[in-house]
Amino acid sequence: MHVHANDDDTVYFIEGELTAVIDGLPRHLSAGESAFLSSGIPHQLMNTSSNSSRYILIGTPARFDQFIREAAMNVSPKKVLGHRPPRKSSVS
Repeated sequence: MHVHANDDDTVYFIEGELTAVIDGLPRHLSAGESAFLSSGIPHQLMNTSSNSSRYILIGTPARFDQFIREAAMNVSPKKVLGHRPPRKSSVS
């Protein structure tokens, strides 16, 4: 479950079926149907079947590319990402 503060999403289902939980209410959606996910409203898409599902997600305003640029980070080839190994304790 998540909420978009300033973005709306429209989801158009191409294949399969999903359950969309919108503001706490489940809604079954299948190919050819769509759902509007308004900003400020908690929502979640769930595939509860064993079959795959496909959908088109349209975010408005279109800012996903901005999110990717802001979330990206340049890392030098010698830099290691992740947790540092623990230091050896001086207490024996």
